[in-house]
Amino acid sequence: MKVVALISGGKDSCFNMLKCFEEGHQVVCLANLFPPEQEEIDSYMYQSVGSEGIELFAEALGLSLFRRQINGKPKSLENEYVFDSEDEVEDLFQLLDEIKRWDPEIEGVSVGAINSTYQKKRVEDVCQRLELKPLCYLWEVDQLKLLDSMISAGIEAIIIKVAALGLDIPNIIMKVVALISGGKDSCFNMLKCFEEGHQVVCLANLFPPEQKEIDSYMYQSVGSEGIELFAEALGLSLFRRQINGKPKSLENEYVFDSEDEVEDLFQLLDEIKRWDPEIEGVSVGAINSTYQKKRVEDVCQRLELKPLCYLWEVDQLKLLDSMISAGVEAIIIKVAALGLDVEHLGKTIKEICSLSN
Repeated sequence: MKVVALISGGKDSCFNMLKCFEEGHQVVCLANLFPPEQEEIDSYMYQSVGSEGIELFAEALGLSLFRRQINGKPKSLENEYVFDSEDEVEDLFQLLDEIKRWDPEIEGVSVGAINSTYQKKRVEDVCQRLELKPLCYLWEVDQLKLLDSMISAGIEAIIIKVAALGLDIPNIIMKVVALISGGKDSCFNMLKCFEEGHQVVCLANLFPPEQKEIDSYMYQSVGSEGIELFAEALGLSLFRRQINGKPKSLENEYVFDSEDEVEDLFQLLDEIKRWDPEIEGVSVGAINSTYQKKRVEDVCQRLELKPLCYLWEVDQLKLLDSMISAGVEAIIIKVAALGLDVEHLGKTIKEICSLSN
C-alpha cells in the first residue's frame, strides 16, 4: 500500500519506515510534527528533540515532507483517548488529513511506537477517523533484539539526549572547546574527543607574557609559539589569552582568588561560551596532576561545562604507545624529567621509546 511515514528524527520512526520498505509498501511522503520555535516540549505523544534535522531525511530519500507545528496541549491524559479539539493529538489529525487530501490513495501510516500504549492508541484513533491503517512493526519487540536489528541493518543512531536509566552525559555528542598547550597530551586528548564523536568547534590557549616560559603547575608555556599552526591545520577558530594571574591558591583544592592564574582560564572559557553558547564540553589533557584537574573542574563547574579528561590516570607507558600507534609525532623541545638529558632534545617520542626499550 501507499504509506506516509511519521518521523520524529529518532531511530524508532526511521527503522519502522525501513520495515515498511522491507514489507513491500510504497512510502510516498514523510510527516513530522515540530514544537513551537524549535523548542523541546514535554509530551508523551511526540518526540521533539532532534526535529531540526528532519528536512535532511526528506532530502536523502527524495520524498515530499509535510510538517505542522504542535499547537495543542495534552488534554486527554488517560490511556484511552477522548476527543478534545485543543489536544495535541488533533495536530496529528490535521497533518494526516492534509496528506490524505494531497494523495487520497494513501492507505497506511508508518508509526515507530514500541511500548507506549498512550501513543499507539492516539495514532490508532486518528487513523480510524481518516480510514488509514497504522503500521507498527516495532510494537512490543524485545528492545535489546530491536537494537541488535538496527545495528545489523546499518543504522547509525547517535544519542543527543539522555532521559533513561543507565545513560549518562558522557554518551552524548557535544560541542567541545579544546584546551591546547602545544604539548602532546592536550593534542592527543583532543583526538580522543574526535574519536568519541564530539564536535571540536574551537581551540583555546593561555600564553605567558612576552612569550616567556613561566613557572606554573597549572599551565605549560613551552612551545606556545606554535599554537596558531594547530588552528590553521584544523581549520578551527583559536581563542587566546595572556596569563596575567599568579599561583595564589596553592593547595590541591582551589579556593577562589581573583588574582590567581586560574581566573585567566575562567575569562577565556567565558569568552568562548559567549561566542557559542551551545558549547558543552572542554577537552583537557591532564594525566596525573590533581592540582591542575581540580582547577579546570572548578572553572567548568562555574561555566556549566563538562571537562573531558580521556587521558586521566592512564598508564603513561601505555599512553605513549597509544600516541605512537595513532601516528602522533611529538618532538621533545625541553627536558625536565629524570632519565631525559640534553641529547634527547629534538627526538620524537617514538625514538625515545626505542632507546628506552
